[in-house]
Amino acid sequence: MQMTLKAWRVQKGFTQKQLAHCINVSEPTYISWEKDNMKISIGSIKKIADALDITPSDIIFFTEKSKFNLGFEEVSQ
Repeated sequence: MQMTLKAWRVQKGFTQKQLAHCINVSEPTYISWEKDNMKISIGSIKKIADALDITPSDIIFFTEKSKFNLGFEEVSQ
């Protein structure tokens, strides 16, 4: 199932601060990823997925409104 980063975090019971600490980034950095304000590296995506016990492809990072969307549309299930 694909969900946004925030939806996965909430479903798995993490606060933003807890998940940021778990993947060893600052809370403001994590928050900016969740708000789609900053690019995220593949390595960080892998750390997030591992912490949430999901695969990187389970996470929707680029929504239709994303400033990083390169013409890809959100996949609806």
